[in-house]
Amino acid sequence: MSRPKSDPWYRSIAFDLWGTNERLSTAAVMRGLEKEAEKVGRTDSPSESTVRRWREEFRQLSAAQRLDYGLARWPDAMESGALPWEASASLMELLTHALAKGAPPSVRLARWHFHVSLAAPDAPWHERLRVSGYLTALEMIGSISDKDRRAAEGYLAFKPWTEQGAALYGRLVKEGKITDLRIRGIAMTTEMPRDITTAIFDMWIPGLPVSITNLRVPRRNEAGLDEDEAGGSAP
Repeated sequence: MSRPKSDPWYRSIAFDLWGTNERLSTAAVMRGLEKEAEKVGRTDSPSESTVRRWREEFRQLSAAQRLDYGLARWPDAMESGALPWEASASLMELLTHALAKGAPPSVRLARWHFHVSLAAPDAPWHERLRVSGYLTALEMIGSISDKDRRAAEGYLAFKPWTEQGAALYGRLVKEGKITDLRIRGIAMTTEMPRDITTAIFDMWIPGLPVSITNLRVPRRNEAGLDEDEAGGSAP
């Protein structure tokens, strides 16, 4: 299988590794990438030359840009400016679960979890994590489309985790007025196993229950569209 010229998934993981430890060698990062690839059944880890190029790209980032990568710890992330002090409570919530599993969350997940917690402070933590993890995963592989933003917005606004909200949310989804975040797919740049979302979450919170990460991952068609956007359905 030929390697993609620039896979944002691998590149993002590499940057997170350097964000945690800038002194990591190319070889060490390649081992880290291979380990993450094994979690999702990938065998197309980037070449040494590609990782070296990414290392140079990371070195060219400004100090502020580097704050987007790495792992979130308290109070370190606040002192460095990666997260505002107001995010302390939501970070502690993530750390409570993440550290019990052996690894702190990423800065990006912590930032999104803070934003989602501000938008829906009454939502159960795992529902907020569903949305924050969804947006983080999309950001990790490239970008968050307007449709993805509206799906997250609708989920938080209509609160389908409540009995009253579930009925209204279901009706609006059926009428096509909002996109159901629970089945909204993540369009990958390469074909990925169906459990990719679980594996992505595992990088931040190892062992996270699959019930929280049950987002499907449709393939892109030849036109580059998600199959649901093209009028089809995921196999």
